[in-house]
Amino acid sequence: MTKKVCVVLVTYNRLACLKKVLQGIAEQTYPVARVFIFDNNSSDGTNDYLEQQGFEVITQTSQLAQVPAEQFGICFRSSENLGGAGGFANAIKMAKDFSSDYLWIMDDDVYPESDCLARLLGKIKQNNVQAAIPSRNDENYQDLVCLDIDFSDSQFVKLS
Repeated sequence: MTKKVCVVLVTYNRLACLKKVLQGIAEQTYPVARVFIFDNNSSDGTNDYLEQQGFEVITQTSQLAQVPAEQFGICFRSSENLGGAGGFANAIKMAKDFSSDYLWIMDDDVYPESDCLARLLGKIKQNNVQAAIPSRNDENYQDLVCLDIDFSDSQFVKLS
């Protein structure tokens, strides 16, 4: 059975980066069910671009309930810039109520390889873990997946 994945992105005035990450998401070999963008009050045309791409742009959390379940792209436009951490905290809180099996959380300047999501999900299943975090840790940008995360010890992360 195919697991439903919702991508969660936070952006602020980086439309060129956002376009690239959306292209990378569209090219995934594993299908993405929904893309949810938390916009930290961009002034660079982000919302106009997203509307042109078919995204539903909303400004109130109460509007989430009116978004059709089949809507692929949703953008929440914050009335202020909450920063990356504030954006992600709010975005995850909102997106957890979507009917998704997994949230794929990333910054707006990521360009995922076409098999990134398939590899992440494969590692989750193979290792029976709750989280798989992509990690680029060398000068050649070799993608590894963080596994066996011990949340009680922030120093321990096993890479595979």
